[in-house]
Amino acid sequence: MKQRLFILLLLFPVFGQLFAQPELIPYRKGDQWGFCDREKNIFIVPQHDEVFPFINGYARVRNGTRFGVIDMQGRIIVPIAFDYVSDESEGMFAARQGVFPASLAGYYDTSGRAVIPFRFIETLPFKNGKAMVKLGKFPELKHVFIDRNGKMLDYYGASGDYQVMGLPSQGMTRFKKGGKWGFLNSDGVEIMKPTYEDAGDFKEGLAYVKNKGKYGYIDLSGSVVIPFKFDMATDFFKGVAIVYELVNIKDEFNSETPKYGLIDKKGVALTPMHFDFIGLFDKEDKVAVVRKDNKQSFIDLKGKEIIPFKYDVVSEFHEGVAVVKALVGGRALSGIIDKTGKEIVPLSDIRFNRFSEGLIAFEKDRKVGFMNTKGEIVISAKYDGFIWRNFDRTSGSSEFVNGICPVLKGGQITYINVKGEEYAED
Repeated sequence: MKQRLFILLLLFPVFGQLFAQPELIPYRKGDQWGFCDREKNIFIVPQHDEVFPFINGYARVRNGTRFGVIDMQGRIIVPIAFDYVSDESEGMFAARQGVFPASLAGYYDTSGRAVIPFRFIETLPFKNGKAMVKLGKFPELKHVFIDRNGKMLDYYGASGDYQVMGLPSQGMTRFKKGGKWGFLNSDGVEIMKPTYEDAGDFKEGLAYVKNKGKYGYIDLSGSVVIPFKFDMATDFFKGVAIVYELVNIKDEFNSETPKYGLIDKKGVALTPMHFDFIGLFDKEDKVAVVRKDNKQSFIDLKGKEIIPFKYDVVSEFHEGVAVVKALVGGRALSGIIDKTGKEIVPLSDIRFNRFSEGLIAFEKDRKVGFMNTKGEIVISAKYDGFIWRNFDRTSGSSEFVNGICPVLKGGQITYINVKGEEYAED
């Protein structure tokens, strides 16, 4: 008996592989959509007007103007009857009927049950067992948090007098009450009364707050660590925060313009306040886009400028390269550079999208193809355009996710893989 059990245990991984659910890819046949595997074997017969990639075993689908959710066997989990349905998050789907603010929203679970009644104006996906919802009558809407049973969490505003709530961060949650901001601790106790005109979440032990028109920073005890002297402030990242001050430019309108700089956690300036703009630092590359004298470049966490200010627009870095744009002789040109400023793809009339999974969509002579980070063409320019969708459908454009990407061909959306193989038949 033990020997038989041992053999079964050895064979279990094999059985798992034999019966494992294959990775499914949106597949178009004419105007109808279903799903196939990587080898183009059909698993869900094309029968929908549109489908979206599977996430955690569930995919959103559209028939006409209505959205719903199916599982990997093609069974309907959320009825195809809603104006909006979210992707799966913690076993729940946020769904909405009607257009905001004349809308009703609630939640379905993965068994296909409407587990939280449709009584909210708007619902957001669950995160860490909580979801933010909006209720009331527009424009006097109240933001509250609910648990997975739909119960409002008392210390997140169910008492009825909190206008807006933030998300918990470092054991603290910011709230707005009577037009002012304060903070609750993890027990829901107001340990910082609502006295601030604005407030951010706690990051690295500090939060920006606004008092008498100026921003400064407080610590977790509520003590002011950096005085109120800035006109704008951001969260700290790796010990650095972006701030700006308004400067009078002395024109006929007596205008003011912001000048940006970096400070450390003691409020010491790491750069002069001389940038026209500083973007947020990229968490991977730890550099930020900056603008000065109508040109853009990058700075690191010490404020050091990485490349010369000679481009009109620069993108964030991706796998060591970034897209740059410049107006030359009245022509809008684009190229790709590495972190030393070397042009991997020289400035030309080619248009670029964003990098994703090592590839970037480019447009030349009104046709779209894909390059790698070395500037080599890996999928020839034969498609009709970048794909853009609105919030109620999906975010992003012609970008690869898990090795597949939507493109436009002959007026139809078609998915391709990184080799340019198409998952469609016309």
